[in-house]
Amino acid sequence: GHVLIGLHAARLLREKGHMVNALCFVPVHDNYLHNKVSMKRYSEHQQGCPPGSTDLCYTMAQRCALLEALLEKEGSPGDVHVLDYEHRHASELLSDSPSFWAQQLPGGYLRTVPTVKLIKHFAQSSFVEKGSRIGAVFGIDNLAGMTFWNEPKELFACADVVLVGRRMPCVHLANPWALLSSLRHFDLHYPIPVLQGERLLFGDASGCFFNGAASGEGTLHLLPPLDGVGEQLSSTSLRATLANFLETAKSHGFASPESLDQLLRGAAAG
Repeated sequence: GHVLIGLHAARLLREKGHMVNALCFVPVHDNYLHNKVSMKRYSEHQQGCPPGSTDLCYTMAQRCALLEALLEKEGSPGDVHVLDYEHRHASELLSDSPSFWAQQLPGGYLRTVPTVKLIKHFAQSSFVEKGSRIGAVFGIDNLAGMTFWNEPKELFACADVVLVGRRMPCVHLANPWALLSSLRHFDLHYPIPVLQGERLLFGDASGCFFNGAASGEGTLHLLPPLDGVGEQLSSTSLRATLANFLETAKSHGFASPESLDQLLRGAAAG
């Protein structure tokens, strides 16, 4: 899903007259995935639940290789890069997280890379031409979580947010004001109402809108969703499906990589 969303966003932005110098895929640090798995297991333990399905995680090297293979399959242009950026610059980027991971994992956690710190660092890298801005691409279903980002004004000083739509009735935001006050421009090409409670914030109509009360200079681009079945792609759903499959296969005696390979090849052959 991430590959198609990124390529889709770059193509549409170019069609709408924006200059896109490069498209970079930057997977999260392995520490983040470790913390997510630990948080899930801790929550299951606290609730007295038995351990859930197999936790499906890949290392940074494996995830980069998978992304490169998918991009090759899609015939991506030469200005697309897969970067192990969070590992390569770990000594500069990894940070304590007293307000989130420390609370979620009181027994201890691994340091991770804050979004604001990553984007500010990346903005100074050789991948970003002088005078250019970063466009951080997400599916619009991630918008609600963005309201919990720290220091959004600092983030949007050097970056804009590019949201790819989904065919959903609306998006609800709990506490949007720190995020929205950092965004001065709204470039909306697909209508999805964004609400706080019953109050409409924006998104009910396409067009370009100006937020005169903004304290920042960021732009929010909202683009149409992927076409056809691609619109339904979700990496979260895909991981859950694969994890459930692995758990079911294990319960039927297909636990080793060799037996799983045999099972999958047999299924593919009909």
